[in-house]
Amino acid sequence: MTNWTTGDDGAFATVAFLAGSPNRVAVLETLAETGPSERRDVVEALDVSRVTAGRVLDALLERGWVERDGRTYETTAAGEVVVDEFGALLDTVEAMDRVAEVLPWLPEDFDVDARRLADARVTVPTW
Repeated sequence: MTNWTTGDDGAFATVAFLAGSPNRVAVLETLAETGPSERRDVVEALDVSRVTAGRVLDALLERGWVERDGRTYETTAAGEVVVDEFGALLDTVEAMDRVAEVLPWLPEDFDVDARRLADARVTVPTW
């Protein structure tokens, strides 16, 4: 099994950094979706302060997920992958939260990857 928690600069710490601030995720998503943008565009799109936008952009620059050309910021190839995969992780967690209460009721020999149930509709009787 992979040990992602090794050191302060491991993958776990990187995910924790991103997950620790909805603003970081939102800025990265916004830049990925809109393309090159100035800080004021980020401020307007997300309704955050200039200070918050600046702090987040600086942190993303430091991670190499965003690059700056003059006043314009845009995601790097790494930033695009990170935001896409982080979104996929959130989708997976959300899906498993939805079906978690059903999983114990499935037979033990039900040999299906639980991720295949991600789009399942769970209906509970209301007797």
